[in-house]
Amino acid sequence: MSCSVRSCWKPCESIGGGAETQTQRVVISGRALAHCQSSHHSQGSVECLQKSCVTRWLVSERYVRAFPGGTGDTKPAGNYAAALLADQEARDAGCNSVMWLDAQEHRNVEECGVMNVFFVLGEDVVTPPLSGTILPGITRDSVITLLHDMGYRVKEDRISMDDLLKSYERGELRECFGTGTAATVSHVRRIRYKDQTLELPPVEQRNVGVAVREKLLAVMTGREPDTRGWVESI
Repeated sequence: MSCSVRSCWKPCESIGGGAETQTQRVVISGRALAHCQSSHHSQGSVECLQKSCVTRWLVSERYVRAFPGGTGDTKPAGNYAAALLADQEARDAGCNSVMWLDAQEHRNVEECGVMNVFFVLGEDVVTPPLSGTILPGITRDSVITLLHDMGYRVKEDRISMDDLLKSYERGELRECFGTGTAATVSHVRRIRYKDQTLELPPVEQRNVGVAVREKLLAVMTGREPDTRGWVESI
């Protein structure tokens, strides 16, 4: 079990207008496999940076993140613990983390790592719909809203790996990125699935993910007006 208190949140110019947060974390542990008082407590500080990074993803064919009727659309700690083995296998394969497929058919993309996922397919930006197994992320919702404002056509559709491979072969898969609180927008450079590797264009050649991240950070840091009341002054 862990408890955390956010003690500091400050602008960090070195990461392009992102932010740095210091989180005080208390880890409670014990040797008993039972509901009882813990025997050991430790406290420390965890530093998180809001910055964009380029990642590599392994599509998990064996493990799934969430089942219908479960807790996939919420944020209990158990969702993260259950993903650790798949995440480690992805790292052993030279990737950063896992791209998750649905539990019933093992065909449709749902999330990537601990982030919601977006694909730029031709002229469309596509993200999986909220089906009960996908987290309705605040950053996901913000990115969809901003993309609409910027004139992009956003679709919330199921995306199978077969369709993704066909789009890649036709040269229509232009970008892939994940969205989440810490990373805001994280660009995906490579996707490994079975015996295939999908190499995506370098970030310097991308338009959508780069632009929407800059727009989001500009609103968050006050460089652009917040017309929707997303930001609160503390």
